[in-house]
Amino acid sequence: MCQDPTKRSEAEAQLATAEQNSPAQLFPLLAGELANEEKPLGVRQLAGLVLKNALSKKDKARKKECQERWLALDENVKGGIRELSVKTLTTSKEVVARKTSAQVISAIGGIELPRGQWKDLVPGLAEQAQKGDPLTKQVVLTCLGYLSEELATLITEAGAEVPADTSSQIVTAVVQGMRDDHVPAKLEA
Repeated sequence: MCQDPTKRSEAEAQLATAEQNSPAQLFPLLAGELANEEKPLGVRQLAGLVLKNALSKKDKARKKECQERWLALDENVKGGIRELSVKTLTTSKEVVARKTSAQVISAIGGIELPRGQWKDLVPGLAEQAQKGDPLTKQVVLTCLGYLSEELATLITEAGAEVPADTSSQIVTAVVQGMRDDHVPAKLEA
């Protein structure tokens, strides 16, 4: 959020170096900043976007590097990031932080779901889409939308396969969201 181009370039270079050399330290820090209700919203959003962008790229070769970097992380590190991301999605006081977390979750889900990992992601989101408060329903449906886009891209561009039950759970959650009495949740569905 620095307006000084030199300082900003230096900070971006440091982030790129940390992403390449120390993802096991950087990624949890970014997830923690996004989850931290005490931090300014702009800082939280930026941390989440940096994390999401470290996990997903448009370019196929760079996307594969991101996926490999994530998969190489210790399971405890990945689990902590997943947990913080879902907590932010479902409990943050700030809608922007919740929606940014939805982007992070979809990037992680795009890596893990085709590999049969993070098996409780979609069932957990589907449950929140049914039982959560109106805002939670809305952001969870947003998350499922982002996740669907991510998975569709992987299927069409990389030939990835998504378990049929995962696809079915996403569709069911979205259809149920369309039946919701809360208009913003319906719109997200």
